[in-house]
Amino acid sequence: MPTKMVVADVFRRFVVTETKSSASSGVIIVTGVVLTCFHSLKVDSGIKVNGKDADIIAVDPQHDLALLQVETEECQLIRLGEVDLGELVFSVGNPLSFTGALMFGHVCFQTNTRIVHDMHGAPGVSGSGLFNNNGELVGVNHSVAGHKHIGSSFTMAVPVLEMRSLLSKAFHIIQPTAEEIQKYGVPDEETTES
Repeated sequence: MPTKMVVADVFRRFVVTETKSSASSGVIIVTGVVLTCFHSLKVDSGIKVNGKDADIIAVDPQHDLALLQVETEECQLIRLGEVDLGELVFSVGNPLSFTGALMFGHVCFQTNTRIVHDMHGAPGVSGSGLFNNNGELVGVNHSVAGHKHIGSSFTMAVPVLEMRSLLSKAFHIIQPTAEEIQKYGVPDEETTES
């Protein structure tokens, strides 16, 4: 189980993203930059994060990800990690508008493009960070398997390896270190800016 300190840091990074038609989740990756799901943003023009106006920095529709710029709490650059099959994972999200719900599950299946875990998913979980016991971001929850309005036995997440190109777009806002450039890479042409 993650320690209280690890869970407290994840709670600090949790945000609610809202448009005219939906409310979902997001995670602060560094001060002023939020990572969330693209599908929860693309139908509306006005985006708010914790009630504050937000701007889209970059999108990656192929992986259902978006970066938003918004005034946030001070946060160091998020640590990225990995998970193995059977490992405990957790998220803080906004399922069914239960803001700040702490959810736990185990990795049931994974490939290079998807992590499937048994955390109970529901509308509003999209965009929430998926974390390992060390508090490292391992993925972003984006969809559930099961009945859409009742919830699901499985939730799917985009793993961090699929986020490298999009996360490097955040370097237009912050000054990266050599270590961060090596870890996150540089932008490629597949990820588009808005």
